[in-house]
Amino acid sequence: MKYLKASSVQAALALLILCGTHSLAATTGPLSTSTPIPLGQTDLSGELVFPEFDSSLGTLTQVELELFTTFTTTLTVKNNSTSSSVGGAKTQLQVTVEDLNNNFTVPEMDLLSPGFTYRLGAGQTLQSGPLANSASYSQAYTLASILSEFTGSGTIGLSASTATLAFRANSGGNTVASQATEASLTGDVVYTYTPYANTVVPEPTTLGLAYGLPALALGALPFLRRKKP
Repeated sequence: MKYLKASSVQAALALLILCGTHSLAATTGPLSTSTPIPLGQTDLSGELVFPEFDSSLGTLTQVELELFTTFTTTLTVKNNSTSSSVGGAKTQLQVTVEDLNNNFTVPEMDLLSPGFTYRLGAGQTLQSGPLANSASYSQAYTLASILSEFTGSGTIGLSASTATLAFRANSGGNTVASQATEASLTGDVVYTYTPYANTVVPEPTTLGLAYGLPALALGALPFLRRKKP
């Protein structure tokens, strides 16, 4: 009778165990800002503060920033001429968020209100009534300088601001448009990281790989014997 070499069996078992206990990526979050910017008249400026990533969990590999905004606007259109005018107007809201060291590629949301159409006589003024819109934004960052900013035991603040304007498409008399707008802004962060080896808690499938397969291999050793030719 002849047996497989012990070194070959040991190598196979080691490979099975290594595959079974390999550390997988983990996430923490979404973690909401502690300083959401409430609905207020634009243009707004403020700071969104988020908890930093706890480096005792592992090595941070990605930061995902999620932003959410809503706005309500009222348009006022005035015909300054002695002839009639007809057209449409909208409000544009731009939201910008930036980190302290300006590492972001300028997260920005660009929103338009629903359109307001008008037909004005000479010298007439017309208001739209409230027009609302909302939007969300998500961006993942893996740049080392950004990961470093978000790692620590405290908080990180991101500056936030808005820019608002009214624009129109008009024919006929000289017409101007203005807007009165209120907006809000909030956000979340999600951290993706690689856990340290000594903090990994294997999933049930991982446990099966780590222990079930090696045991199966050991149990199969008697069947690896073969007769001499």
